[in-house]
Amino acid sequence: MHAGKRIAFWIYLANGVALLVFGWGYLTRQTFASYHAAVTDTPWSVYPPPQQLLMLAMMKAIGSATITVALCFLVLVAAFRRGAPWALWAVPTVGAVQALGSLYPMLYLVANTDAEPPLLGPLLTLVAMVAGLLFSLLWPAQPSSPRSRKIS
Repeated sequence: MHAGKRIAFWIYLANGVALLVFGWGYLTRQTFASYHAAVTDTPWSVYPPPQQLLMLAMMKAIGSATITVALCFLVLVAAFRRGAPWALWAVPTVGAVQALGSLYPMLYLVANTDAEPPLLGPLLTLVAMVAGLLFSLLWPAQPSSPRSRKIS
């Protein structure tokens, strides 16, 4: 694996781990986030227990789905590391689609409320996926032996 692909691997691995951490955070939260309160204009403590339960269940669903996507993404990253040719495009594509899928509802909230959802995560993921792809494609592979070099 050439240096560019090694750098891309670490970029992708870091993003997969970050996605796991984010999913775990949503799965284990006991209240909604501050930007959720800004959207509803209501603090968590005002909601009756049945509504709190419903909101927590939806957050746990998002958390478990995010963990599932993260694990699938990490399987693709492992294939990338093994040199599977299809993984060169699959990893950044799946990462970018996941980021865009997260970014869309956040931008919807920004456009329609005073909430400030965590846009930085999906934006950094998009940048990282593009960077990983560029490192993979554009960083020249080193010749494997002196014989493979062209002698002028």
